[in-house]
Amino acid sequence: MRTTALTSSTLTTPSIPMGARHTAVGQATSGPTSTSPSRFLTLLSRRTRHHSSALGAETYALTHSPNKAEDAKKLGAKDVIVTTEKNFAEKWAFKFDFLLNCADMTHTFDMKTYMSMLKVGGEFHMVGIPDHPLPEMAPMAFTANAPKLSGSHLGNNQEMNEMLKLAAEKGIKPMVETLQLSEAGCKEAVERVKDNKVHYRFTLVGFNKAFGKK
Repeated sequence: MRTTALTSSTLTTPSIPMGARHTAVGQATSGPTSTSPSRFLTLLSRRTRHHSSALGAETYALTHSPNKAEDAKKLGAKDVIVTTEKNFAEKWAFKFDFLLNCADMTHTFDMKTYMSMLKVGGEFHMVGIPDHPLPEMAPMAFTANAPKLSGSHLGNNQEMNEMLKLAAEKGIKPMVETLQLSEAGCKEAVERVKDNKVHYRFTLVGFNKAFGKK
C-alpha cells in the first residue's frame, strides 16, 4: 500500500485545473506501496482524499486547523497531522511515499520539514500554483532521503477521464453547500468567501424562484 500526502487550496485562491489534480492522485496511488496525507483540508484536498482512498492508498491529512480533523476522517483520512503543532513532522519522518501539495502557499512552507516526512526517493508533487517563487533550499535538504520535487502535466484529458470514471464507479460525490439565488444569498456567499469561511463548494440554487420560469 502506498503512502501519500495531500495539500490543498481554498475557494479564495486560484482554482487548480481538474486534469492536474486528478492526474496527480492517479500517480500518487499507482504503485504497490503508498500512504497518502493531505494538508489544508479545503476544497481540493477533500476531492483528492476521496480519490486517494478509493484507489487503495493509506491516506493521511495535514492541516493547520485541528477543528477540521473530523471532516478529514469522514472523507477517508486514516489520521490527521496538525502542522501548527511543534515538531509536527518528527513522528512521521520517512513515513510517506508521496506528498501531494494542492496549496498555493508553498512559498511559505518550511520545505525541509515537509520533505523529511518522505521515504527515501519519495516525491513532493505540486498541483498548487503559487504566485511567488518556491522557498530557497540548500542542497543539504535533499541528502537525507533523496526527495524529488515534481509537478503535474496540465490538460491531460486521458488521465482526467480515468479519474472521473473512478469517481462514477466508486460513488465519489462533491461536497456542496447550496445558497438561494437572491440578494441575501449572494451577499452571504461573497462575505463568507472574503472572510475565508467557506468549507465546501458554494452553489447558488433557486433560479426559477428568483427570475421565474420562461
